[in-house]
Amino acid sequence: MDHVTFTDVGSAFSHGSGQGTAVTMNEFSVDGADSACFDFAEDTVATLTEGTMKDCNTDGNSAGGAIVNVAGSTGGALFLENTTVTNAYVNLIDVDFASVTVSNVTANAASAQTGTAFGSAAGSGSEVVLHNFDADDYASVSIEAMDAIMMTTVDFGSATMTITPG
Repeated sequence: MDHVTFTDVGSAFSHGSGQGTAVTMNEFSVDGADSACFDFAEDTVATLTEGTMKDCNTDGNSAGGAIVNVAGSTGGALFLENTTVTNAYVNLIDVDFASVTVSNVTANAASAQTGTAFGSAAGSGSEVVLHNFDADDYASVSIEAMDAIMMTTVDFGSATMTITPG
């Protein structure tokens, strides 16, 4: 999908379509989501580029945020690039896909958030690549990537960080 806009929705995309769904969005905008802006199924392969997200998870659900997924993935991927996020409440990104790349992403919140700026819980056979990623308004970061972890120019502010293996 190209040039799509979602305004005042439950979620811009929700996991009802099933495991292993492929989602590609370019030049997207989400402005207001009661729950997560993107709530993907297990093993989804998601590519989100040139986007903006504003006011994600306005209901403040503890498992919500800008991008989350149903736990239990054994594969899947998230590629997020050239995106700005404003006010993703509680969490920013919290997924368990085998491959996660976040590049040129800036996130700001009006106040400090209690959740995770970045969570990747895939474990064995997984990799995380973070480049030019700024998200310093969140309490924690958790990366469980056993094959590769690469981070360049990343700012999580004073968030508590856990990296496995570590």
